[in-house]
Amino acid sequence: MQTRIAVIFATSDGQTHKIAGNIAALLQERGVDVDVVNGHVMQPDFPFDEYDGIILGGSIHTGEDAARLEEVIVNQCDAWEDMPTAFFAVSPTHSGVSAAESEEDADDYIEDVLHYSGWMPAFIGLFTGGLRYVQYGFVKRRMADGEYRRMDTSSLEGFSYPFLRMILELKDPGELSVNELL
Repeated sequence: MQTRIAVIFATSDGQTHKIAGNIAALLQERGVDVDVVNGHVMQPDFPFDEYDGIILGGSIHTGEDAARLEEVIVNQCDAWEDMPTAFFAVSPTHSGVSAAESEEDADDYIEDVLHYSGWMPAFIGLFTGGLRYVQYGFVKRRMADGEYRRMDTSSLEGFSYPFLRMILELKDPGELSVNELL
């Protein structure tokens, strides 16, 4: 039976969508049927029960994205309560903020969202997104540091593959192909 995973994202600048697509591509290379879903337009009756696992991700550097992400989690987490889930957040580093401070802020945000919703995903990832400085308007450019940062994809495999392994082991404990697959 084909393994199906939904990768749901909320983004405004496109970096989270790009990361969701990269996660989907990694899983598809392993034979998984993956649907990448825009959380901004996801219907309330989304068929979670048709999937073996859910990955939810969002950028946390803008209020609108964070609010939509929180809305999806709070309104939908009961629907995926009995299935494997993972969460990833995308956070760029801004000028004047050290990487450690930025990561600490992101960790605090993730902890707050999960505490508020009561959702406990099996895996949590934090990825560095990119600031699309040249596409910003005057005000947003003033707030950004002007440096374009590429997303860090080195840890996408370390996030995606263990999640897939967990799903496969739950579906068919002791299946030898799980070890061969990953």
